Amino acid sequence: MPVGFRENWEALLQDGRAPRYLRSVRRTSFDELRRNVRAGRPEFATEFVDSIGAGDCWVVERALTGDQVEAAKHSLRAFSAATPESHIKMLEGCPNYHNVMDGTTAPVGGYTAIDHSLYFFRWNGDDHGLFAAVDEVWRLSKILSGHPEDRFLTNTPKDLLIDRIQAIHYPTGVGSVSGHVDPFVTMRTNTGLFLSTHGADFGEGGFWIARKAGEPVAIDPQMKAGDLVLWFPNLVHGVSTIDPSPVAGWNATDTGRWYLALNTVESNYVQDRHITKPAH
Repeated sequence: MPVGFRENWEALLQDGRAPRYLRSVRRTSFDELRRNVRAGRPEFATEFVDSIGAGDCWVVERALTGDQVEAAKHSLRAFSAATPESHIKMLEGCPNYHNVMDGTTAPVGGYTAIDHSLYFFRWNGDDHGLFAAVDEVWRLSKILSGHPEDRFLTNTPKDLLIDRIQAIHYPTGVGSVSGHVDPFVTMRTNTGLFLSTHGADFGEGGFWIARKAGEPVAIDPQMKAGDLVLWFPNLVHGVSTIDPSPVAGWNATDTGRWYLALNTVESNYVQDRHITKPAH
């Protein structure tokens, strides 16, 4: 059982101190984070929860190797090309699927997303190698959120809480997400892996977290492909338009911004699911 993380989160959230805005960006390496978590030191649990709970964003360098990044993007492109687009509720037997949000309809919750999202679930196996690549990151993320590292691994939708990889491609010229906040009832950190590098794969736009209302802080320029980002889900965040001109089109998957979100979410058997909401 994780040492101290759950207790620290319970104490912090009981006091109603859920942060909404960014305080600072902290940097560490994946190896250092893993050593601190695996050492089981209560002092680190307190330090981490206090930091994330105060609004810090942790940039964790080199969580994936360059080969893992390229293999992931290759698998995602292949899946997209071979699989018809669809939108499927997360019920028993739900397959992996993908769909485009082109901005003409808003996601449930009312914020605006313009992206191509691909969804993968554990019960469908791992033909694409994504779970094998990210599971050490995911196990540590669960510990950091106060869960046993193997929790949810065998869950299917009837168990109400399920692991889901959301791979997101933000196409050149249009890819963006308006300011929003995410639920934190299950996971206390949003866990994201960068598959693109600002300045190499795209030059403008990208992920931001607000320091205060109307003041976004660009995080992408501080990241490289293979890096991990951790932040409290209730911080106001979004993605500004990737390279606003020219528009490359939805099939231009060799450009734009690629990102992996590792989430444990409520299935569609849950009434009144906790969902992403626009920032007001």
